[in-house]
Amino acid sequence: MKDPSLPGSAPDFPRPLRARQFVLPAALLIVSLVMAPFADSTYWPIYHFLKDGLPLDEFFSTTRQITGVTMIGSLVVVIWLFDPSRRQTIAYLLVALAMGGLTNGIIKHAAGRYRPEFSISMDEPERKRLERFIAAHPDTPVRIEKRDQWLIGKPNRPYFRSEFISFPSGHANTAFILAAFLAILYARGRALWFLWAFGCALARVRYRRHFIEDVLAGGALGWMIALWVFSWRWPGWLGQRLESILTRNGRKDSQNE
Repeated sequence: MKDPSLPGSAPDFPRPLRARQFVLPAALLIVSLVMAPFADSTYWPIYHFLKDGLPLDEFFSTTRQITGVTMIGSLVVVIWLFDPSRRQTIAYLLVALAMGGLTNGIIKHAAGRYRPEFSISMDEPERKRLERFIAAHPDTPVRIEKRDQWLIGKPNRPYFRSEFISFPSGHANTAFILAAFLAILYARGRALWFLWAFGCALARVRYRRHFIEDVLAGGALGWMIALWVFSWRWPGWLGQRLESILTRNGRKDSQNE
């Protein structure tokens, strides 16, 4: 454990970077890239296995919520109130989430992969939604086809549309950042934290929002970005400053009552 009195340090942070830490997330990223060209063949078996082959709907419906603002905010509050020696580590989590979200967002908007529900598993409501978009944008390269499609490099392609930002998964990215963070703070629960992260990622496939490659890539990127951010020193300094400001204001408020 780090000495919190050192400038720019926080309990448990910063962490030294070691190559072996990146082996598993790098392997997941490579697998996702290798699988991507075969999505038309692999999507349906994986989807039906998650939907019909596993009795895990309750697990999926629960774990897919862990990346929401309510859950993350609750985690921050719990650490602040019940584990005050680790308050400074909250800055590491927030910086990692910001870096992960920014990196993931840039890649997914550049890649322009259709979500499964608007491509390979498209139903009538999604088809009509795409038809309305095409009617409003006659020069668009968007096509209505039940196959894996990407818009990367195509002229006049739409940006910032939810239908076309499947790769990589932002939920999986956030879930694995949370798991990596909690695995450091509360190491005894490491298996549980990553089980929840995998559950969140697979739920995105189960509910037709992503291909398996999307969640593998998103999770791998989030995991690696978290390891990188956790090796920095300045978030510890930021955490110290925030804690100092907030606790000082809290003391002033209590004295004025």
